[in-house]
Amino acid sequence: MRRFRVVLASAILASALGWAGCATNPVTGKSQVVLISEQQEVEMGKQYYPLATQLSEGETPHPDVQRLVRRVGMKMAQLSERPDLPW
Repeated sequence: MRRFRVVLASAILASALGWAGCATNPVTGKSQVVLISEQQEVEMGKQYYPLATQLSEGETPHPDVQRLVRRVGMKMAQLSERPDLPW
């Protein structure tokens, strides 16, 4: 009986935590567990950008290519489900 209570309490706690951290996925429209906030996600992106850039051999030194990538990237960002992020 004690084991049943522990399992039941754990299930209730897990459900409560799951519902407390749920948000609607803008792509699927379904509810999902969210482990980090949008602000944390943005900060992580800023933190890891230098490493990602280094691993991909850096930004291109060609200004015309940089402008093209920026222009196309911003068009894609505006059409995404999260256009208000700092792209």
